Amino acid sequence: MFGIDKLKLVMPAENVEIIREDAFVKKVLGDEIVGLTFQQEYPFSLKIKIDYCKGEAVIEFSGKVLLSEYHNLIRLQNIHKCFDNIHSLEICKMHHYLSADVTKLDATIDVNNPYNKSISEFIECNLSSYRKYHARHLLNGNFIVEKNVTSKQCKKRLTIYNKYFEMDKANHRRFLKEYYSNENPFVNKNWRFELNLNSKEQIRSSLGIIDTKLIDVLLSAQRCNPIYDFLSDIIDEESTPIIENGKKKDYHVYLTLKDCDYDIKKVETKLRQYHSKKTKMRTVLKPYRQMLSAISDRMGGCSRDKILNLIKTETQITSKMILEELR
Repeated sequence: MFGIDKLKLVMPAENVEIIREDAFVKKVLGDEIVGLTFQQEYPFSLKIKIDYCKGEAVIEFSGKVLLSEYHNLIRLQNIHKCFDNIHSLEICKMHHYLSADVTKLDATIDVNNPYNKSISEFIECNLSSYRKYHARHLLNGNFIVEKNVTSKQCKKRLTIYNKYFEMDKANHRRFLKEYYSNENPFVNKNWRFELNLNSKEQIRSSLGIIDTKLIDVLLSAQRCNPIYDFLSDIIDEESTPIIENGKKKDYHVYLTLKDCDYDIKKVETKLRQYHSKKTKMRTVLKPYRQMLSAISDRMGGCSRDKILNLIKTETQITSKMILEELR
């Protein structure tokens, strides 16, 4: 089941009880306070913005709100712990938060990845459509795949990165020292798959829910896996290679790949100039994908099924948990 690493909520302003007004930056209009803002970065990221004119409060926080339980991610089982830790700051108290609207979230799965960088290389070489999806490697080692759309409502982005290495960086050492006795909790779940859902429409369609209330979002983890669904869409189903050695056409495929630096996007660009606009490039690219997969397999790489099985997780939500959270 997926967890959540970042969460943005919207709730009525009246559901936020202010305890220490002096902890907030005030927005004043005339003699009246029309808004309050609070922000901190350590030990966890937290932003609270209250707009009394709109009667609305916006709360955004990271998974580190769980402190020593950060590695468990935000889930139905620990959502009360998240707000208990926010309330422990003694600046405000939030009521009826399970009914708050979720407007953004990062659906997350941490796994023990035996393929390491082979996963990103395989996905990049076997995208089902290079016009529909864009893939890129960042300088920090992160691998990103996103839908090639301009509308925020339709844009989805999956990031794959080594969470163990990220937590080992200097900016996390203080957190690890204070809450994990200097032990990195991601040693056995070293790679993270993180799907950014940045609108209510994305959340509804990806999680298969009608209402985006926090309780509905958390309950959806018992029956859906949006990361699995996204990867199923973006990875070509015909990526498993069956290459016959010794054929002249295979040699031509190999030379084309080599000339294009083994980059399937460069291959597609090169081959498009020799085909009409109506040509199905997916069919044309099939032997090139197969050979790239064969090369990857010889180097200890992975496959579509292996990747999907890696992030296929069983539900951990029971009826008892649901009843306890709804009380």
